[in-house]
Amino acid sequence: NLYEIPCYVDPIFLNVEINEEIIKKYFDYDKNKKYILFPHRPDLDKGHFEAIDILEELIKSDDSYRLLIPNPPLAKEINVEREQHNIDVVKEYVNKKKLNDYVIFHKWVDYSDIPYYYKIGEFTLFLSKLPETFGITLLNSVSVGTPVLSYGVGALNEVVPVGKSHFNFKTKTAPSKKERSLLNCIIPVSTSYVNWFC
Repeated sequence: NLYEIPCYVDPIFLNVEINEEIIKKYFDYDKNKKYILFPHRPDLDKGHFEAIDILEELIKSDDSYRLLIPNPPLAKEINVEREQHNIDVVKEYVNKKKLNDYVIFHKWVDYSDIPYYYKIGEFTLFLSKLPETFGITLLNSVSVGTPVLSYGVGALNEVVPVGKSHFNFKTKTAPSKKERSLLNCIIPVSTSYVNWFC
């Protein structure tokens, strides 16, 4: 027998409002900026460099964008040295591209604060090209109303189907006008993310 198990959404991700006091525990939040979320562990297969390249394209037409990247959760001690090295490599890349004013590295967000973190985002980037078994980042983001851009690898498109606040870089059809406005003119039109920008 086959049983369908619905995706579980933690109730803390429902009916969330922006809470500046909570967000300011992690960085100097400015409501006039547009935040791109990249809430992933410092594993370079997650797409850190591509996220920075996307930011670089966006600020050519709107310099209010900021990319948020969490520092390693050192207290968890999963692989502290490797993760710290990876973040250092990412910081070097940011510096090389002269994007230090546009990329914000912040401390790891406590689980109870994550819904408020997702709520401030214009969109969340999920750029791993490795098969994902579930993609809790995707589900948590869309649960608070923040759309996700991903490659749709693994089970991601099953967790949240494309077009339901979840857009794939490989998608050939553009989202609806309402969905497009959510993404602030980022339209999936080809396999190259560079061609997403208006």
